Amino acid sequence: MELEDYAYALGVQIVSERPFRGAWGDYCNSTLTIRLRPDLGPLQREYTLGHELGHAYHEHFGCHQRMEWDADVFAATMLIRRSEWSQATQAHDTVGAVATDLGVLPKVVRIYHEHIGRDQRHSMVA
Repeated sequence: MELEDYAYALGVQIVSERPFRGAWGDYCNSTLTIRLRPDLGPLQREYTLGHELGHAYHEHFGCHQRMEWDADVFAATMLIRRSEWSQATQAHDTVGAVATDLGVLPKVVRIYHEHIGRDQRHSMVA
């Protein structure tokens, strides 16, 4: 499912405007609105939208380290398919190469590797 479709299914509106504190994006639970910086590149936008949708999915209020991590894991699972992960990590041994192959930010590969791909890990170097 495309991230925009998922937002629609959750009743979340996506707007293009600068969030507070210079972040790439933010989520407001009371208005069900995600704000994304208009100047983000495609990979930054996809990761940020996935992350903020994670907050929407978990109905987060506030900003705590655990909430941020949960939103990161949500984004990683939305952006990486398990079958593609397996192929990419078998073909490449660096985070950058896997990220390029999967079309995601290196950060997303690290998150997936740490929290989702434990049973499918292959050695990768930063």
